[in-house]
Amino acid sequence: MIPLIETSDAMSVDLNSWGKAEDIRTDHPMTRLMQETTQFVSRQITRQATHRNALFACKTPFEMMAVQTAFYQQMRDDYMAQSGRVMSLLQDAGRTGRAGIRFGTARAYDDVPI
Repeated sequence: MIPLIETSDAMSVDLNSWGKAEDIRTDHPMTRLMQETTQFVSRQITRQATHRNALFACKTPFEMMAVQTAFYQQMRDDYMAQSGRVMSLLQDAGRTGRAGIRFGTARAYDDVPI
């Protein structure tokens, strides 16, 4: 049993409620969304570091402008593609979430006698 971690008088965290790593469903659309988002952020951080190094290597303002232009065009394309992927994953999550939901009520509209 993992004890509670006291973070303040007003808040405590029970690590037992988080579950085990083997209980995580990797096939769930929201898990895929988190994975995709994490990979995207990682790619962006790597590209920004590469961009920064390219800027430091520039000798003229024209080189710097070319590097900046290429970076921002690539960034625009990346974010547009990522928004499409996220939208697709959210649609899948919506379909999966609705699978067990029954819409309406248990009673028919006119089933109560007057």
